[in-house]
Amino acid sequence: MRILAALTAAAAATAIVATASPANANLLFYGADDLNYDTAHLRWEFSTPGGAYSGGIKQTADPVHRQLGWLKESAAGSTGWGSLGRTAKVAPPTPTGTKCTLRLSLRTETVGRTSTANVEVINPTTWTYLALNKVTVGNNWADVQTTDWYNGPETVYFRVSLFGDSTTKVLLIDDLYWKCAS
Repeated sequence: MRILAALTAAAAATAIVATASPANANLLFYGADDLNYDTAHLRWEFSTPGGAYSGGIKQTADPVHRQLGWLKESAAGSTGWGSLGRTAKVAPPTPTGTKCTLRLSLRTETVGRTSTANVEVINPTTWTYLALNKVTVGNNWADVQTTDWYNGPETVYFRVSLFGDSTTKVLLIDDLYWKCAS
């Protein structure tokens, strides 16, 4: 049993070294945030320039989506926006040619409504977009992916922004995944 454990540990260490080796032409880095951790409310932040918006992290009775991000437009006639975002280290310093992408799940909770939102990846140093995808989602969970971005910084800011369209609604956010490869 000890020999098997030692071999397993050695194989795992080798895989980590091989994956992290600068000579490897196919480096792959990935991360995830399913928002189900007790500290999710500490990593995600709500912001708005003003208006009838609120947002944050909430718990649910759904066993698949136990904890979710949410954004709410609460007054008809609003023309502003509200956003929920977080920083994340997407990859260690890598050679030129690194391509990254982000996926997450969105759903409009309010029956019969749709939500128009931006899924954004931002360089936190310059506050410029690295990737942007404007989507409209209905009452079923939709997998949304950004366009690829290349040679970005190690740390980025992910954000979902809900835009006002004169209807009261709640947008749900879950299962954030990112990957970078070179």
